[in-house]
Amino acid sequence: MKTVEEIRRVQLGTLRTKFGTMAALNEALGRVKPDSTLTQYLNSSKGSKTNKPKQMGSPMARAIESQLKLEEG
Repeated sequence: MKTVEEIRRVQLGTLRTKFGTMAALNEALGRVKPDSTLTQYLNSSKGSKTNKPKQMGSPMARAIESQLKLEEG
């Protein structure tokens, strides 16, 4: 069974595909086009201070759902 973090990463990849690029997804979310936050979540980039993979939390997931008018979850 996948963890919630893995599911969010898969769904984020689906959104990137739907919008064509991460820049287009950022723009749809009202973020700056070159913002790398979502890409870091998607790639599980390691944090410079913690050296742990970056993961999307519930507040960010809910914000994306809200901005794109998606159902929760």
